[in-house]
Amino acid sequence: MRPAVRLDSTFGDHPDIVSLSDAAFRLHVCGLLYAARWGVVPEGAARRMTSTAGRAVMELVESGLWEPSPGGYLLDLHQPGVRGGHVGPTALYRLFDEDGALLYVGVTQRLQRRLGSHRREKPWWGLVDHWETEWFDRRQDALKAETHAIKTERPMFNEVHKAR
Repeated sequence: MRPAVRLDSTFGDHPDIVSLSDAAFRLHVCGLLYAARWGVVPEGAARRMTSTAGRAVMELVESGLWEPSPGGYLLDLHQPGVRGGHVGPTALYRLFDEDGALLYVGVTQRLQRRLGSHRREKPWWGLVDHWETEWFDRRQDALKAETHAIKTERPMFNEVHKAR
């Protein structure tokens, strides 16, 4: 099943939404759809969503609907009038080798399925000896923790958010 976003009939009446310019409204709705699937809206994707993305992004950040994150923006899919596709607890997981070296950090709502996909697809999976899992009530919080962990703990096989 694909992640989905449902806007209920009160979405357009919320004070944070009513006050948006047309460009910011359009960008916010497009951003909600993007974030439901990927968790974040990268800066480049936001620029492609509207011709006035710079002003619209500033407006969304100032309203609190979008939160800057390294390389993009986090959106809360649990705001009034929005029901996001990523509902429920989200796992932040760390994969380690037998010596305790950190191999990979990720987030998922379906831990066993995600680990199975790593097992089938990642050439480094044979190095995995054990993992640790931390659960978050909100996906947005798990994504923030993932970004922080990748930047500060420097896992061997993560590419996104890696300090260059």
